[in-house]
Amino acid sequence: MKRNPPVFAAARNIIVITMSLLISACYVTEQGGDYLNLMAKAVSVEKTLADSRTSPEIRAFLERVGKVRSFATDELGLKNTKSYT
Repeated sequence: MKRNPPVFAAARNIIVITMSLLISACYVTEQGGDYLNLMAKAVSVEKTLADSRTSPEIRAFLERVGKVRSFATDELGLKNTKSYT
């Protein structure tokens, strides 16, 4: 069996690594774009509750979320941050 010279093996490895990085970069770029698109469409809970078009089910859910957040900060001592808003 004939072995490839070390130069060809190194070149092959460089090509494989480069292609892997390019594929990863494309994935990260796509996911970043999706995240920004989602964030651009986000509506605050306050605005949604103030909107008369909000369904009773969604309104009840969002009111319950507020109660859960209050419980978490008041009773459990968790920090009131913008996480999970």
